[in-house]
Amino acid sequence: MKLSSRPILLVQHAPHEHPAALRRVLATQGVRTRWIHPYRGDSFPSLDEIGGIVSLGGPMSSNDEQEHPWIRPEMTLLQRAFENGLPILGICLGGQLLARALGKRVSANPVAEVGWFPLELTDSGKADRILASASQAPTVYHYHFETFEIPDGAECLARSSACERQAYKLNDHTYGLQFHPEADHQLLSEWMSIGDFDAEIAEIQQKFGTRTIQKSDVQLALATEAEINSIPLITAFSTLFRSASQSDKRTTLYNEQKDAVEHWRAIRIPVEVEVTGADNQAIRLRGVIERTFALQESYFLILRGEDQLVWPIRLDDLRSITPVSK
Repeated sequence: MKLSSRPILLVQHAPHEHPAALRRVLATQGVRTRWIHPYRGDSFPSLDEIGGIVSLGGPMSSNDEQEHPWIRPEMTLLQRAFENGLPILGICLGGQLLARALGKRVSANPVAEVGWFPLELTDSGKADRILASASQAPTVYHYHFETFEIPDGAECLARSSACERQAYKLNDHTYGLQFHPEADHQLLSEWMSIGDFDAEIAEIQQKFGTRTIQKSDVQLALATEAEINSIPLITAFSTLFRSASQSDKRTTLYNEQKDAVEHWRAIRIPVEVEVTGADNQAIRLRGVIERTFALQESYFLILRGEDQLVWPIRLDDLRSITPVSK
């Protein structure tokens, strides 16, 4: 697959289903994006305008074509993108739309799954360069009632105690997920502000039990640590869209600052970073280094910004990093 410098299409299906941590991962790695909202009437671009697709989640079913007339055009675009070798990541609803675009069914899962729960990787998942590069048993966020069939020729990569089909891949650049690796505390807080979330959770628990449904206060209590643990996974998925020119570069700061970064993390000194974003635009952030991790021969830090959002920063891409006084 030849990676393109054209923007990656982000398809958002509802006002509150934005890309959250994924947006920040792509931004700090210099990946250009084009963001559309088909539920508002945005049209889908042609294939020659984009370099890949991320299809996000949504509260509707992928089978609700009559209520949501954009579903069929999106599946057509996903099918054509797959046939033309573009990288694709389908998340929850997006993973279901991708499965349908590739000829499979989406139906009710035996139980609903809502909250932070671990994945169990299959043998294929343990060998996968994306899914296994972050963790052998990642804890991720789930919010779904349905599940997809695995497309013909695809490998099932993960399951959970509530859902046998949590992830699949075709070739090395097409992935469908049932879970939400992009979820963070901000996204959960937004979801919980819509309607009477607690009453909805209570109703779901009454129907499906408490084993696979977490109360909202539990979800939020787990979110701050869980989002840090899931950042390496969403960062790994973002490498699907990182061009060869971006992957080949390495700044002189890499070796010089690696030890310093670990020191600043250990003593929690705030730092200011500048990283090259899309179209060579600088992104400047201040915050505390929460964690560091290695991924596919690169070294990352996770910055908890002054806005309390988490930002993964690849040392290869740093323009500068300096400690700042509190």
